[in-house]
Amino acid sequence: MAQWLAVGQTSTVQQAVDQQRGRGGDVWQYNGKRIASGTYMTEDDGTSVRMIPWAQYKLGIGRQFYYLANYYNDYQTSGKQTNVFASARTYGIDDKFDPIIGRTGWNYSNGDGVLMYPARDSLFPDDSYGLTGAFASLRLKHWRRGIQDVEYLALAKAKDPVRTKAIVSRMVPKVYWEVGVEDLSDPTWKLGDISWPVSSAAWEEARRELADIIVDAVANDQKPQPPQSLKVK
Repeated sequence: MAQWLAVGQTSTVQQAVDQQRGRGGDVWQYNGKRIASGTYMTEDDGTSVRMIPWAQYKLGIGRQFYYLANYYNDYQTSGKQTNVFASARTYGIDDKFDPIIGRTGWNYSNGDGVLMYPARDSLFPDDSYGLTGAFASLRLKHWRRGIQDVEYLALAKAKDPVRTKAIVSRMVPKVYWEVGVEDLSDPTWKLGDISWPVSSAAWEEARRELADIIVDAVANDQKPQPPQSLKVK
C-alpha cells in the first residue's frame, strides 16, 4: 500500500493501513504535504525533511518513495529543460504573478524532484562547474540526518521503549493521517500549524537524549540489540 497524499481522514486511512498490515503487506509513503508532514521544497524549513523519517518511524511506515532526484528535464509540465542553478522552479506551470507569493501556476514547485545538482551541465555551460558527479542538496543531507536519527531510535527503543516513545511523541506529536482533514467532502487538506519543532537545536537535543539512553545501556552492560537494518548478514 502506498499513500501518496500525506493527509487523510484519520479513521479511514488507519483502517486501510490496519487491513494492509493484517494481510502481511507494507505501507509506504509518497511525497509530503504540510501540515501533515515536511516537504522537499527548497523554501521549507531544513528540519522539515529531517522529520519525515521520524514520522514514518512513529507510524510504522517502512519506506519513502521519491520519484526522481535529478528532474532537470521538466517533461511533465513545462516541457523544457531547467537550469537548476538559475531557476528555483523545477516543476509545474509558470504562467502568472501573484502579489503575495510571486511567480506561480498549476503545481508550481521550487526544488521538487531535484535533490542533487549536476557538477557538469552541457546544456547550460555558463553555469556548469565542469566537475564529475553531482552536488548533494542540503535537503538530501537533512533527509540523511533524519534516517540516522531513526537508527538511534531503534537502538534506544531496545533499551527503554517508554522513554523512546515519549521522545518521538514530543518531536512529532501529530503527523500524516493523524492530523485529519478539514472537509470530509474533500479529504485532501487541513488548516493549521505543523506539530514538530523547526529549530535544528531541538532535533540535536532529541538525538542526544537517544544517545544517552544507548550509552546508559552499554554502561550497565545491557547492550541493546542492533536494529535489523544494522545487522551484518
